[in-house]
Amino acid sequence: MKQCRFCGGHDLKPWVGTYQRCNDCLYICSVPAPTPSEIDQHYSQYHENNHQKSEAKNLARAVSYRQEIQWLKSRLGDSIPAPVFDYGASGGYFLDAMVNDGGVPANEVYGDDLSSGAVDQLILKGYRKTTGACEPRSMGLVTLRGVLEHLLDFRGAIASLTDLVAENGYFFITATPDSSSTVANLYRDRWVQHHYPSHFQHFNSALVDRLLAECGFVLVDHVDLYRESVYRSADDDARWLRAVRGITAGEHHAYWGSMMTRLYRRGPQSFPLQ
Repeated sequence: MKQCRFCGGHDLKPWVGTYQRCNDCLYICSVPAPTPSEIDQHYSQYHENNHQKSEAKNLARAVSYRQEIQWLKSRLGDSIPAPVFDYGASGGYFLDAMVNDGGVPANEVYGDDLSSGAVDQLILKGYRKTTGACEPRSMGLVTLRGVLEHLLDFRGAIASLTDLVAENGYFFITATPDSSSTVANLYRDRWVQHHYPSHFQHFNSALVDRLLAECGFVLVDHVDLYRESVYRSADDDARWLRAVRGITAGEHHAYWGSMMTRLYRRGPQSFPLQ
């Protein structure tokens, strides 16, 4: 019997294609999910063949890095707490922005990735550090940028990464697709965030809040960065209205709520986890 990978429920219904949605918790996942070996093979050359393939996407991503860091600084008293650890760091490009735009010392940013090409870049920059090499409670900020939807063992990864956060530190998730967004639920199969086996699963913000709460973390703040996004287009609203009316087919574009940006900290210690 098919079972939800998030809540363990069995009430799964087709969402689109191979993706099914759990009626109990609304988690969406391809059925079957990719195997660990399929994931390893897919990401072995991901840095060269996907992440860094388009210079236009790289430039747009760099703008988003600065936007996300500016928002972080606005919530954290204009200062990014160091050290910073970025999981799924690719070649350290978000970490570069943490140094250049966030004011974090270059010797206090670390990251790791599954792609061998990305690891080479991280080593070259002096950023590479595995989670196992990090001391517990040693990081001022741990970041997941566009990563959660890629993780087979998402609970294990979140548990390991939150364990790295210092007592007064923070956990930051950004550039992560939100399956409760208007475009996700209208476009379904045309939603631009389907990239099996990369994006084989989709979370909504409530599920992400719950994942972090399971590790003792609570929400500090969240934001929808679409208004100032480099991906925003002047005709997004018109395209959205045409799609709702069924006038056009094949639409896919950025829109309000498409991507989540959420900041967490440790919750009250008067309620210790058992």
